[in-house]
Amino acid sequence: MPAGRRAAACVPLPAVNPEVPSSPAIKPAKPPAPAFPLPQPSHAARFPAGLAPDDWARIRQAAHALPQVLTPDDLDDGSDEALDRLGCIQISRAAGGGRPSRWILPQHIPVALAQLEATPQTNTLRPQLQQRMQQLESLGLRREGLVFTRLCVHPITLAHEGWRIDLSHRVPVPEGPVWAFFRDGDTAALRHDLGQPPAYSYTAELTLHLNHLIDRSEAMGHASQLASLLPRLQAECGVPMPFADLKAALTRAQDRWEQQVEEQDTLASLGRELAFQGYPDSFDAARKLGRKVTLYLGPPNSGKTYSAFERLAQALDGAYLAPLRLLALEGRDRLVGRGVPCSLLTGEENVPAANSRVVSSTIEMVNTRDTIDVAVIDEAQMIFDDSRGWAWTQAIVGVPARELIIIASAYAAPAIERLLLLCGEKPEKRVFERKQQVQLMPAPVPMTQLHSGDAVVAFSRRDVLMLRDQIAQGGHAVSVIYGALPPEVRRREAERFAVGASDVLVATDAIGMGLNLPIRRVLFSTLTKFDGVGDRELTVSEVHQIAGRAGRYGMHDEG
Repeated sequence: MPAGRRAAACVPLPAVNPEVPSSPAIKPAKPPAPAFPLPQPSHAARFPAGLAPDDWARIRQAAHALPQVLTPDDLDDGSDEALDRLGCIQISRAAGGGRPSRWILPQHIPVALAQLEATPQTNTLRPQLQQRMQQLESLGLRREGLVFTRLCVHPITLAHEGWRIDLSHRVPVPEGPVWAFFRDGDTAALRHDLGQPPAYSYTAELTLHLNHLIDRSEAMGHASQLASLLPRLQAECGVPMPFADLKAALTRAQDRWEQQVEEQDTLASLGRELAFQGYPDSFDAARKLGRKVTLYLGPPNSGKTYSAFERLAQALDGAYLAPLRLLALEGRDRLVGRGVPCSLLTGEENVPAANSRVVSSTIEMVNTRDTIDVAVIDEAQMIFDDSRGWAWTQAIVGVPARELIIIASAYAAPAIERLLLLCGEKPEKRVFERKQQVQLMPAPVPMTQLHSGDAVVAFSRRDVLMLRDQIAQGGHAVSVIYGALPPEVRRREAERFAVGASDVLVATDAIGMGLNLPIRRVLFSTLTKFDGVGDRELTVSEVHQIAGRAGRYGMHDEG
């Protein structure tokens, strides 16, 4: 026998009697499966191996405070289904009083238990974690969905006079150091573990784009006003967003700036021209009256037009000057509904009314000869319109009314006040607040999810008719409004939508001009339009004007 090895002990086996059958082997009973209270029992298969029921009970008890716990609001989708698809385990269902459902990723269960070991007293867990969450925010760290991101600020130097713009962008960070900070609150260790922020990946492309925007503004003759462009570019760069979105946002900001500069230049030029030519003095009847002028300023659906019509209905005689034929028609109906005989005058129609006290007309049809008691000019921010602005200028300067009410968006007030100053008139201002809240939809709305009261906006007759057909195929009754429709057809279509005979409206941007319709949601089919020269993006004021039609006061709590 080789040295170092022990001899194996020989144990005799029991004899087997072939006549006596052997007893069948008894399998040991399986231990009972741990009891895990779950809203969705199938989620038990997602638990990490070895999790004790007591540990799960601790997580359930502290779920309201644990940073590892998720709710639907943490995701863009905002639904339980999205968390389920990600493989999360549901801890509790949503409950009354606004308490959301709570979930946790399987791999975060050990992290949550470590958190509870570090802070064993549940009553101190929540305030401690809230404080550490605030510390993370101060360090530029926050949770976005399932990942933590870090706010980084990267300076960009531009070619124009050494301009510097600070770009804010977010980068993902490993979650391990963040969970450790939640446990120990060690800021120095967190900074060390995260290291220096990485460089911005698109610095060269962004610098090139910014320099291009500035060069474009200089080439258009705005070099002397470039200093006012820098804060706008900085404001966009200060909001972290994907690079493609940032480029588009910067271009829109520069477009808005150019539009404002051009409006200011146009107004200054108009002032010089009017002062030189004595334009206001050419309207002798208006100058002799000593008009009382009031600006009604505010967003859409704030009651400006309603208040103006209340005053017009009390006048001895008067005029309502509208931007569209359809609005002039609606204005007549409003007055007739108040018991005031009213005539209609547009480029297409002349419908006198017996014993008429008021004329409702399009702005181009203003009467600058005959004195009246009250005149109402609607949508006066159209004074900036390249093709029709002259009509508002003529009406504001020349209508011979003892009392003149000018309805406009607030941003147009300085221009209108300056124009009136050239007439020797100082207007009063009455500011209106919107009566309902308007909310931005969190995501585009599919055609299959349109509801009663929706208005879909397009910017051509072809697109309006195409959308009408597509929406009608989904079972909706559809009304359409666009400029080329005969007046009686436009009126009938608006009435169908107003009384509920149709549940969806497809229209051009005419609905942004004050049409009084029960619109719950305004949905844009596109954010570009052809302006007679080329396709361009909608301006911010155009979007606000159209979107502001959502949520009719007295019918919808919000839009």
